[in-house]
Amino acid sequence: MVKGNKSGAGSSRTNIMNAAGRLFVQKGYHGTSVADIASATGLTAGALYRHFNSKEELLMALIRKFEADFLDSLSEELKAHHEEALDALGHFFIFAGRFAGRDPDLAILLAIVSAEFQGIRGKIGEELNRVYARYARVLRRIIEEGKRQNQFDQNLDTHSLAYMIIGLMEGAYLKFQHNRSILDSGDYLRTFQQLLLQGLKPVKMQ
Repeated sequence: MVKGNKSGAGSSRTNIMNAAGRLFVQKGYHGTSVADIASATGLTAGALYRHFNSKEELLMALIRKFEADFLDSLSEELKAHHEEALDALGHFFIFAGRFAGRDPDLAILLAIVSAEFQGIRGKIGEELNRVYARYARVLRRIIEEGKRQNQFDQNLDTHSLAYMIIGLMEGAYLKFQHNRSILDSGDYLRTFQQLLLQGLKPVKMQ
């Protein structure tokens, strides 16, 4: 009986997080109320508070879910393949594209809320900075290895480039979400990957 209760609680928690993530993306964190989230899940506000003490705690849980589902899995996959830097960067783009396809709201959530919390001190801002710093470290390792392998320009600033790639990825996610009815996901991902890895020059056939 206890096991069943735990399973039900876990399912409710997941449903709340999914609804909150969707609403935060659609309306923004500050534009979404606890009542909105409760309504979207069919719960009362009181029932929702049995799972999360506050809207802030709910957002923190979503940020950590992004870290676990995206960054942890990405790090494990890159370690498992032992690729050259250029191939590893291509692998990163493919992994990120697949992740966005599976969980589009979570994929762009950090981009949405980080804009809202820009320059605002507090737990959420600190958590966003921590997760972004870890995200950048994953990319910096690829870039530094690419420089050692003479695959990347030695004059590029590694730190700046890592955050620039993150920004380009998030912008691409947002634009695709806004225009997904007229864009093909496969074509969009391939074009984005080619643009970043090879630029606008024609690809030479082997």
